[in-house]
Amino acid sequence: MDPQEDIDPLEASDPTRMYVQLKLQYDRLSSKPISEHDVEEIRVIREMTKELTKDYLFDEKDAHAQYRQERERIDKEMLQERLRSSQLEESLPQTFSVDRQRQRSQTPSSSRSTPGPGNDIFDDSEDSSGGLLGLLDNPSEINDQGISIKLRNMALPKHWAGQTPKMLLRDLVVKIDRYAAISYDVISQHSRAKRANTIISWQNRKRDEWSMDDVGCHDEAQAEQYIATMALHALTYPLTSGFAASAASSAGSHTAFRLLPAVYRDLWDELEKSRKIRDDLVNRKTWAKLRNILDFKLESNLKVRFPCALTI
Repeated sequence: MDPQEDIDPLEASDPTRMYVQLKLQYDRLSSKPISEHDVEEIRVIREMTKELTKDYLFDEKDAHAQYRQERERIDKEMLQERLRSSQLEESLPQTFSVDRQRQRSQTPSSSRSTPGPGNDIFDDSEDSSGGLLGLLDNPSEINDQGISIKLRNMALPKHWAGQTPKMLLRDLVVKIDRYAAISYDVISQHSRAKRANTIISWQNRKRDEWSMDDVGCHDEAQAEQYIATMALHALTYPLTSGFAASAASSAGSHTAFRLLPAVYRDLWDELEKSRKIRDDLVNRKTWAKLRNILDFKLESNLKVRFPCALTI
């Protein structure tokens, strides 16, 4: 059977929507025992999805959002169906219910499995197109210190010829201090979740350091690009004494992230949300300190000018 036969003609003209529908078709195939015919259909689906990702009109971020929305809707419908079946089974005679339980115990476990990261055709280790192949939840692991490390796929798109976080960081550091040096180290040792840190040694001030504490990547190259993004964002919006500045440290540096691949633009957005929360907290504390100083000065002036009034 051709996978395209189940897709609406209007959706077939939209590569993003068609990609989502093919992904859902795969989910349906993987939720039951796979026959030889299914294996061939899965192969066709895989080839079609890879071609769709090359389409000029394909939107990776929109595909991610649409798939999750459809997956949640289908899962909710399946859950409601199970609940209705369970309620119906409770209302049936006991002998029939026992027969139903026996049938379930004889059904292969693979037929009751739900799609997951372990059996996803889009998790291809040979393909490094990043988020397109990791639409399911990011896995995690516990390190030797008992800290949960979230594993994120930060692979650059295939044949990417544009800017990378490490390149942008290098350019920004040179603008700030032409004699500064940047170094990267892997700190995850033998863990499969690769983590890195970066150190910038400045000529006339203390060095700066950033580390990946509770997040890891699939390989060392991804980890270095990830930590470079963190350093780039921190240097673009540095902490200052007093009120937190909302403007970037240098002209144009706050828009440079737009040159990055989508997965790193998403990371930048996450860092921006955290920065705004941090700046708001800093500004609130600064306002509180100023108010305390002002109240103290006003009270002192009143004591000097009207000593009797304050003793009444």
